[in-house]
Amino acid sequence: MISWVLACGSPEATDPTDPTQPWHEPAPPLLADDDPDPARFAATITAAPARWELAPGVFVDGHAYNGVVPGPLVRVPVGTQVAITFANAAGWEDTIHWHGIEANNAADGTGVTQAHVHDGGSFLYEFVPPRPGLYWYHPHARAAQGVFNGLYAPLIVDDPDEQRLRDLGILPSEERVLVLSDVSVTASTPWSLEVDNAMTTMNGIEGNHLLVNGREDPTFDVPAGGAVRLRVVNSSATRFWRLSVPGRTLYRIGGQGGLLDRVVVEGGSITGKRLSLIDGTELGTTEVPTGFPKGEIVLAPAERADLVLTTEGDVGDVLKLRWEDVARGRHDHWMEGDTMVMGDAADDGTRPGDDVATFTLVKGPATPWTLTEGSDVLAAIGRSVGRVDVTGAVVREGTSAMVFSETMEMVQATDGQWVMTGELFLDGVTWRPDAHTGPDAPAAPTSFDVPLGSTLAWEIRNESDMSHPSHIHGFSYQVTRWRLEDEEAGEAVEWDAPYDEFVDTTLLPGNSSAFVAMPIVDPIGTGGALGRWMRHCHILQHGEAGMASEFRVVP
Repeated sequence: MISWVLACGSPEATDPTDPTQPWHEPAPPLLADDDPDPARFAATITAAPARWELAPGVFVDGHAYNGVVPGPLVRVPVGTQVAITFANAAGWEDTIHWHGIEANNAADGTGVTQAHVHDGGSFLYEFVPPRPGLYWYHPHARAAQGVFNGLYAPLIVDDPDEQRLRDLGILPSEERVLVLSDVSVTASTPWSLEVDNAMTTMNGIEGNHLLVNGREDPTFDVPAGGAVRLRVVNSSATRFWRLSVPGRTLYRIGGQGGLLDRVVVEGGSITGKRLSLIDGTELGTTEVPTGFPKGEIVLAPAERADLVLTTEGDVGDVLKLRWEDVARGRHDHWMEGDTMVMGDAADDGTRPGDDVATFTLVKGPATPWTLTEGSDVLAAIGRSVGRVDVTGAVVREGTSAMVFSETMEMVQATDGQWVMTGELFLDGVTWRPDAHTGPDAPAAPTSFDVPLGSTLAWEIRNESDMSHPSHIHGFSYQVTRWRLEDEEAGEAVEWDAPYDEFVDTTLLPGNSSAFVAMPIVDPIGTGGALGRWMRHCHILQHGEAGMASEFRVVP
């Protein structure tokens, strides 16, 4: 792949198929390792203002890591000792959060693990990634604005068996890293996401430029007659990405916590068990729609997916990667007579789609990819993700669950004007993490302790009508069971997770629960699992507006 650097002038040509142009094969450049020891990785990452070009002649005066958007790809084998110096020249206090990296509390980069790094200062992050997978890094101070401005980048922890799987034809040899984001600009300046407006904060700001690797509608050349592996990261502050390639299936082989046992095809519907909300009586089965067609995939903010796209066809054919809208519970308000009322936005889930990238089939070496839904991935070499044993687990369900909720209402001021008010809660409390800098800051009101070495059986419940992506720091977990409740019908629907997978971010539809099993372990054995760990909604404006809390791992 051709790496691109920051464009500071207008391009001479705007043909996205021209290999000399930044719209052709944009890729996050690989961060160079400054340590000769193969067991260690050392580098410096600088956050600073930068001008970057998202489309021909459309510039953003935003920010970048090491001068590029997305920032450089950190790629290391599992178990590598990583030491990255963060140099902050952003113009505000900042940190880096290594999203999804487990059990390295001092390097988690949040306001409960370290003081924010002042402008002009630096901080050494040291961690050992214990699990292969697809991760990313971003600010955790002024996170929404920083990400919107361009501070986001991928992180891949390689599985030692991947070459073996490529040799078996299970993993394609062609790979592209796709970092999804969006931005809106006025006179090249990104919009402010730090607004005091209840409706705007509740819905979150979505940019009107949809970007893949920092560019609008880039082109990628892929050999005809084979397949390409897509390592996809949704780094958007708010936007949900429903991805499709018309006429093709997106096969999922892995994601946040590494490869899966078998190939999965997302979408369509899921068979669930109907239960009475009154007494739990079983009422039969029903089909639960996922909200998108089979063969597509939906990624909420901070979610990632490891996909395969087949490239059978003739040289010169093009395949379009499309964004489509997905209903996520956007709100709206309108007048009914003299009264202002609120409800679901009329266009929620129906906004026009858009092509966001092009794959051009070119002549080159290609091996046909013959797998399909249910084909072995890890299982082909005798490995499995494995299921977490919850025997003797610490149970936090029902009244001790982790609960997302919100309130919104219209109030009429003394001058007769209608004013919208709203609050976002986690566990019934609004807590703003950016106000806390350092491990000695007061604990969140709903913080709790969990002992190292235990397993936490946790219900994560969304009591609002809006979808929320839940992110838990420091530990990966498995979703074991899902539940949707319909109070008007007096019923719930439950189903078991269809496969085993480790994740750190989970999309919770409105009025749903995910039951998760989370081992509280110290895989590196250095004590890094102990300490304070954040949990929050990863619609970044929600987390910063108070939909956040923490938990503490104790000896």
